[in-house]
Amino acid sequence: MGVNGHLYVKGDVVYGGTVTPEVSSVAPTGGYRFTVNGHSNVNGALVVGNPSLITSPTPFSLYNPTTNPNGYSLFVVGGIMCEKAKVCVKSTSDWSDYVFANDYKLLSLSEVERFIKANKHLPDVPSAEEVTKAGIDIAKMDAKLLQKIEELTLYVIEQQKQIEELKSMMKK
Repeated sequence: MGVNGHLYVKGDVVYGGTVTPEVSSVAPTGGYRFTVNGHSNVNGALVVGNPSLITSPTPFSLYNPTTNPNGYSLFVVGGIMCEKAKVCVKSTSDWSDYVFANDYKLLSLSEVERFIKANKHLPDVPSAEEVTKAGIDIAKMDAKLLQKIEELTLYVIEQQKQIEELKSMMKK
């Protein structure tokens, strides 16, 4: 399909798979390529690849909202490669600066150690099993990883204070 100008499609279009009855009753023969130079507005979901190949967490179907995980608008089979990606958070409370608040309860390192020994992952970080079942929200995971970096920074600052105190005691 080539379009020099504007194209408006009411209904669903699947490239590289079957075409829905709203568009055509004939399945495409393959070799399709979809290129957008400029802006594209998709009101609904866009599927790239064959979503029936996905088995985890459930097989995906654009046409069945019960298998369209959380109503995502873009579903890509096989991954995405790009030069740049930007993920936005809704508010400052979705970011991790709360770690530096005076009332933040930083676990002691012995509490962290006990948690790791019991659970085999860091506190507040999903386990490998949880990630396998539900995937991750990149913005939330970035915030969670930043929380852990900020906590590590607080531990290092406290350890540095202890080192300076020990140095001072040794000089006396």
